[in-house]
Amino acid sequence: MNTLTVFLLLCAVVVTKVQANIPKSKFNPELKNVWDKCTKEAKLTEAELDIVLENYSKITDQRVKCLKGCLFKSLHVINIDNKVNETAAEKYYEGVTTKKETINEAIQKCIPKATGNDHCDIAQNFESCLCSEYIKCS
Repeated sequence: MNTLTVFLLLCAVVVTKVQANIPKSKFNPELKNVWDKCTKEAKLTEAELDIVLENYSKITDQRVKCLKGCLFKSLHVINIDNKVNETAAEKYYEGVTTKKETINEAIQKCIPKATGNDHCDIAQNFESCLCSEYIKCS
């Protein structure tokens, strides 16, 4: 397994744990570093993180968008040019149950909607597209 695959799988676990509201202390140390880096970059307090953990996909506050953007950048779902990397997105969402189509088809349909001024908006718009029609989000 290559390094990118291992990293993507580990980060997918982070998001799953975030959505399941598992305390940060239970994170794999490597994943905790990514999470801590991104929460610090997004300037979210511990109290705000508790709210975010309960409503991760529903909050559109700029700092939460930037948390998503940082996670997606760290996982290479969003590349250096602020474009969604289809292969990395497919690995990130691998195993996610979809409402209609396969996750790969959903990703292809949502990539054109992944627009914005920065990685924060791009991550939010991409995930909003997926959550609105294709996958169940918390």
